[in-house]
Amino acid sequence: MLKKPPRVRDNNCALQVRLRLEGRDHFINRLGRFDDPVAEARGQAICAEIWRDAQQGDLDLSLNRYRPLVE
Repeated sequence: MLKKPPRVRDNNCALQVRLRLEGRDHFINRLGRFDDPVAEARGQAICAEIWRDAQQGDLDLSLNRYRPLVE
């Protein structure tokens, strides 16, 4: 499963969450701009939720639960 907690990263000024799951990188995109504090907080909350679920053994491996709804 997850050995390291997911992290927020800058992808050409777009904010994304990166996690390494079973030897492969997975990304959650469309969180907002990297310099937006609200988007940064949303990304940190998603990271915390993923890490908590992984520690409890309740991780959604499709990651659909953690992806924000796109308007």
